[in-house]
Amino acid sequence: MKTSKSLVIVFAAMFAIAFSFSSCKKDNSGSTDVSLATADASQAIDAESQDAIADKAETDVDNDAETVQSNDFNYSDNSSLKFAIASYTKTVTINHSKDTTIWPKVITIVYDWKDTVNTEVSTKTGTVIITLDTIAGAHKKGWRLYVKRKIEFQNLTITTQDLATNDISSVTINGIRSVVPGIPSLKWLPNTNEIVIKTTESVTTPDSMRFTLKFDTITKTISRFVNRTRSAVLYYKTATIQNKIYIARHEYFKDTLTIDGTVTGINAAGKVYTRDITTPLVMVFAKVWPFNPIIISGELDQTIGDKLATFSYHAVGNKTMVTIEKNGKSKTITRTIGRKINKWW
Repeated sequence: MKTSKSLVIVFAAMFAIAFSFSSCKKDNSGSTDVSLATADASQAIDAESQDAIADKAETDVDNDAETVQSNDFNYSDNSSLKFAIASYTKTVTINHSKDTTIWPKVITIVYDWKDTVNTEVSTKTGTVIITLDTIAGAHKKGWRLYVKRKIEFQNLTITTQDLATNDISSVTINGIRSVVPGIPSLKWLPNTNEIVIKTTESVTTPDSMRFTLKFDTITKTISRFVNRTRSAVLYYKTATIQNKIYIARHEYFKDTLTIDGTVTGINAAGKVYTRDITTPLVMVFAKVWPFNPIIISGELDQTIGDKLATFSYHAVGNKTMVTIEKNGKSKTITRTIGRKINKWW
């Protein structure tokens, strides 16, 4: 059996467009219930947005790392693209390039990106350093499925400006994220000509990741310690050519990605919080345009002091919906990444 890419790109693809079609409007909560107290709702919405922002930022970096990796580190990108409404510069450097025998690999990416959509200008600047190394089993079975990665964010800043109101908000990310894959299992189903790949990654932050949020004159710093697992079940259709099995296509709509674990940290009010997944979150691809990943089930408990709120996830079409319940009252929102920082503290 031959494959052209590692499982890293599949994990990344599951998240890459997960929030790409989310609204960037600053106060678009998608609420269907206003019975939850305003302060509690704003606090919960901001917490959910931070998870979404973290997922999106980390996934973008995963995609760039996989692009370099899938080209056997024979890759050089010092590109600069400019259009009427957008400009994009990304500089990539690699130590030990064009070589798959020397480890670890260190990839440095410097971003300088700007885009304008309707009345909003978005920018992305900063540096990310990705260190790749192999885990046990790589030398016997090849390195592609056996690569761990450490991602260091250095002032990675995403800024949005509303030209109509001149409101400016930004999030700046600093810190280290570690991803270690487990040993994958592959099973061929001859009756269906499918290969099923199962694997689990552990995602941790050995030191807290720090988010600096700015909106107008408000500045707040939030810390996040992540200890989660991501388990993927991936389906591929196969073809047999001259008695060799080849992967013909990826059957995305059968895939599932299951997320479990906890996030802890300090919130915008300076209080310790915990977001503990009590029922694993299950992500699949939507069956309707734009076919983006959605969370179809799962629950987590958010605890701040002795205050408990429950977040329940489901999907409607191509949108992930989150119902937040606290003290018998609830509010349902659409999970998005572009959202006004609400003053609840």
